[in-house]
Amino acid sequence: HYLQIKGTAMGTKAAVGYANTTLGFFEDKFVYTYKEQPLLYKRFIDDIFIIWTKGREKLDEFITHLNNCDENFKFTQDISDKSIHFLDTTISLEKSKLKSDLYSKPTDSHNYLRYDSAHPQRCKDSIPYSQFLRIRRICSDTSDFIQHTKEYEKYFLAKDYPVSLIREAAHLALSRDRESLLNQNENSQGNNQNSIFLISTYHPHYHFLKEMVKKNWNL
Repeated sequence: HYLQIKGTAMGTKAAVGYANTTLGFFEDKFVYTYKEQPLLYKRFIDDIFIIWTKGREKLDEFITHLNNCDENFKFTQDISDKSIHFLDTTISLEKSKLKSDLYSKPTDSHNYLRYDSAHPQRCKDSIPYSQFLRIRRICSDTSDFIQHTKEYEKYFLAKDYPVSLIREAAHLALSRDRESLLNQNENSQGNNQNSIFLISTYHPHYHFLKEMVKKNWNL
């Protein structure tokens, strides 16, 4: 038997909220008050991306400071003056400008949903486009985007996705303006406060449920 007296178990729904709240408190107390500030500081849950312009020695001092603030916090780091991986992105410095490209971990199996699986057709049809749209946002160079779409085409073909569906999705993603994709749409989430939802277990032959609800909506 194992009794956890610190932190939360992996996969617990509340763990992400705990991590964000705790690290937010840590940042307010120890990061934003430090004498030397990064040029850029961004965090996603417990992964942090920093652009530092004050030399390696002061960067080491900053990391040492973070590791000595609280015994429960220990930071590991990857440091480079050329390129670095952050989540699913590779950030590199080329000719004094930042370039972003797609990054996949070596352990990523790209095990996408099979096209013949018992899931809603619209769900399966949208997967290639959603992935290509993600790559379109990440890749600052169109040539990198095109290269990765060719790689992903192989992954989807291995799961029996139609060639026409894959290439149409890639073409549609390429036609989207990247700058507009990077700008958050305030109205994208809409207002569903007054909506009513019926959620049931999916089955390819359950179309009658939708028709039944529509027919008897007035009841």
